[in-house]
Amino acid sequence: MKTLLFLLLSSSAFATVTLTNALGTSKFVKETDGSVTLYGGIQGGNVVPATYGCDVNNTCNTCRGNPASNPAQQVACNITGVFKETVVTFIGTQTTNLANGRFVLCNGNTEIDRTNNLSENLQTTWGEICDGIDGSDSSCSTNVNQTLTFGVGTGCTDIGNEKVNVKVTTRIVDIEPNNAATNNTYIPPALPVLPNTEPIPDDCTAATGVCFFRVFPGDGKIFLDRELGVGLAASFPQISNTIVHDKIVLFFRETGTAIDDESQDFETFSAITTADDYGLISVASNGEVSGESIDGLTNDTRYCFKIGSQDTAGNIDQISSTDCSIAGEGDINNATSDCRNVCTVPSEVFGLVSDTNCFIATAAYGSPLDPHVNRLREFKNQFLVPHPWGKKFVKAYYSISPPIAKFISENEILRSIVRLFLWPVVFAVELILQFGFMVLLTPLILMSFYLVIKKSWAIAK
Repeated sequence: MKTLLFLLLSSSAFATVTLTNALGTSKFVKETDGSVTLYGGIQGGNVVPATYGCDVNNTCNTCRGNPASNPAQQVACNITGVFKETVVTFIGTQTTNLANGRFVLCNGNTEIDRTNNLSENLQTTWGEICDGIDGSDSSCSTNVNQTLTFGVGTGCTDIGNEKVNVKVTTRIVDIEPNNAATNNTYIPPALPVLPNTEPIPDDCTAATGVCFFRVFPGDGKIFLDRELGVGLAASFPQISNTIVHDKIVLFFRETGTAIDDESQDFETFSAITTADDYGLISVASNGEVSGESIDGLTNDTRYCFKIGSQDTAGNIDQISSTDCSIAGEGDINNATSDCRNVCTVPSEVFGLVSDTNCFIATAAYGSPLDPHVNRLREFKNQFLVPHPWGKKFVKAYYSISPPIAKFISENEILRSIVRLFLWPVVFAVELILQFGFMVLLTPLILMSFYLVIKKSWAIAK
């Protein structure tokens, strides 16, 4: 009984330990009070943080290139990259009064690091964490995926239940310059020679990364159309040691030319690096590209875009080649304008929404949120895109409709006339969405039946 009372009254018996943050990590995810995940996008090769103007006490943006010598690198990088020398600071709290207690980081009973007392934050390096997991790899040259323990005690054998499970997951990318293969710079396979049939996303046969992409303009933004805009490898999102490619990165740069002047498209695309502005678009676990857009662009300004893939540790790799005739399919109508699919002009004229384009209808009804436009969009997604012939029809529509939409949007009389002509189309689409294609055949069947009956009566007479 005395022992039980002692345990009930003991402050250490009800002590709690929490881990509120871990600085110096590419990503810190807190699942519960007792479980967190630390991601380390390890920047490998014979490179040190100072090369990028970074210190060991913070994460490092290696996407800006080497400021001292080569700011225009096109190699794998990380906005919040870490090196083996990067210090990880575990910011924890505790309520124990344990004598001689310390914060301890353990791999089982093996101590990785400790504090001198409970008033300090535990600090270690990624190299020490990797070495404590692997046993002989302070360079972090091997990806790790291990659950460690952060707790309070005099050592790893007496922390008891006073602990937090810390899952550590790393992925290393070599950021040595001038080595495309090592740096995971992705060069897509050549596309069919025009004017052969254009590839569609399902035709992507690359092992990893993106076969091709094309951007669609919106109002101050651009989209990757989920059905037509990007061809992903079958393995995307590529999984490596529990780290997944879950985002597409689009780096972009202005061409500096007039909106209809394509003369600098190729040079602009080729010059884009990871140091340029960028936006992110999510990819679901089944490889489906989200309807997200890259916002904040200037209308009536010509941009070119280069694509890459970002993993859950923040590493950006599989960056497209410098040849936009490979990266973006080319222009089927103009063999000299190979960059038309990766260069475009955001404009208020288009006013698109999340996942699709409906240029002429949007111009006619004045808003992409108009119910008529929404129903046409649903029809496209449900009845056209799932079929090869439907995809070809939508592609052709995308290629010819923007200038028509622009012309219509500038004349209210034309908008009224187009709305009048679109009415039977919208009515038919509504019937199809409600009852299927057979609803359109019903009148024909009834008319045929009527004619047959009428002819039979005439013969009988």
